[in-house]
Amino acid sequence: MNHPPSFTLKQTLEAMPLVFNPGAIPGLTAEIQFNVSGSEPGVYTLQISNNACVFRDGGCSEPTLSISTPSEIWLGISRGEINGQEALMKGLYTVQGDVSLLLKWGALFQSGEDIDFRAPAGQRPAGPLPWNGTVWMTVAFIPWIIHLITFGSFGLSPLVSIGLPWLLVTLMVVYRLHYNRPDWLELGGLAFFTLGGILTLADVRVFHTWGSIWSNLFLGLVWLASLLVGKEPLSMQYVRWNFDRRLWGYSLFIYINAAISLVWGFQSVLAGIIGSLGILYASHSAVFIILRYLTLLPAYYFTGWYPKAGMQKPVKDTRQAMRRLRAAGAAGIVLICLELAISLMV
Repeated sequence: MNHPPSFTLKQTLEAMPLVFNPGAIPGLTAEIQFNVSGSEPGVYTLQISNNACVFRDGGCSEPTLSISTPSEIWLGISRGEINGQEALMKGLYTVQGDVSLLLKWGALFQSGEDIDFRAPAGQRPAGPLPWNGTVWMTVAFIPWIIHLITFGSFGLSPLVSIGLPWLLVTLMVVYRLHYNRPDWLELGGLAFFTLGGILTLADVRVFHTWGSIWSNLFLGLVWLASLLVGKEPLSMQYVRWNFDRRLWGYSLFIYINAAISLVWGFQSVLAGIIGSLGILYASHSAVFIILRYLTLLPAYYFTGWYPKAGMQKPVKDTRQAMRRLRAAGAAGIVLICLELAISLMV
């Protein structure tokens, strides 16, 4: 399997299950341990069983095949820069155990160029609606869009700006609960529009003024909270359905979606801040409305650009990078809390 030159040794090994071909040796059960020295030392294992391959940190008690190699050598082999058989004959790396696995290495782990990582036909969230993840995410945004457009505008009743989004998101949550489970966007929408309905019925005046801003902040909270307490970042809960399941546990795939979720979280926070300025400086509200919606453009651009860029030039340490993203997400949540507090005091 050939990998981008920017992949680290660990990222190279972690990607191998993505191109594993169970048909090369039907029924194979094996544990392949890599004892890595050189500039990227570590011990890693590829566990093969039940027609699947799983990567994990650390070794195993009785490896079927043990490969001891400097990281630079195995990276060169993986990139096609070094001939694996010649390197073994020269003693550039050593093996112990079932050497026959090496003879079928090219068949066991195919070239990434030969693999289609798009979702197989029919892979989508459970239920009779034939919608893939992207469509579901778009539909889940509709209640928020209705609220942002109609709240305090055109003389419309709160039954439209709050009641209609609440009805739509409730139907989504009930549907998803019946067939599988709702995701962050549906649950966050149900929580916000239920709260908004209560505040509207109670005639809480501050909500009549700041409700649209609060929706931005609450949506930002949903995006950022998914980084801190969710098993998956918000965007991944939807877009994963568009890709082969082998990608779902791949750290770079998760990281890229976490970065996208962070960007959208801060887009919502920034839109809320700009909207707040429009309330405080009402004479320039039209300018702030335009600026508020312009914040969508860089977020859309990043969403389209980063998945490819993030794979071509990945971060070197996804664990450390994820910690930085979570720290940024926590800072964003603190900013949301401060902005909410300010809106209550004004």
